[in-house]
Amino acid sequence: LFPTWLFFFVLGMAIDGKMLDRLRDFARKFALPLVLLAAAGAFLYTWDALRSGNLDSIKPQQFLYGPLCFLGLLAAWKWLEKRKSAVIASGYLSRHSMAVYFSHVFFIQRLRRTDFFNQNLLTMLLVFLIALSISLLLSALPEAWSRFRRRKKAA
Repeated sequence: LFPTWLFFFVLGMAIDGKMLDRLRDFARKFALPLVLLAAAGAFLYTWDALRSGNLDSIKPQQFLYGPLCFLGLLAAWKWLEKRKSAVIASGYLSRHSMAVYFSHVFFIQRLRRTDFFNQNLLTMLLVFLIALSISLLLSALPEAWSRFRRRKKAA
């Protein structure tokens, strides 16, 4: 599983500093077309999963859809950054992204062992949302424990 996603790690390492600034400028310049293109890509990706019955996340289309989704989110940030809740959520997800990345597969595998969560795309969406929620909650525990310990020491 890890080698499949290695492409995205390498891409993330390549897109830093000036390259990220250039991508951000590009996304801001073409915000509306990129958001629409990312939405169309999400629709096509979902439609293909429904049509083919292939609910796995590891597909060749992911190598197009992933970067397209990233550009769409960069472009949408032009509007989202004005919302305090989006900035807070983005910061929270950023702080916990590595823990979520490593733990979500475990929860998805456990949930998919039941017949209920292997039925269709809707139940796979539920698997995703449940796994993401559990992963986010568990990844926040060390931070919460650390805050608790600091408050206890200060008191």
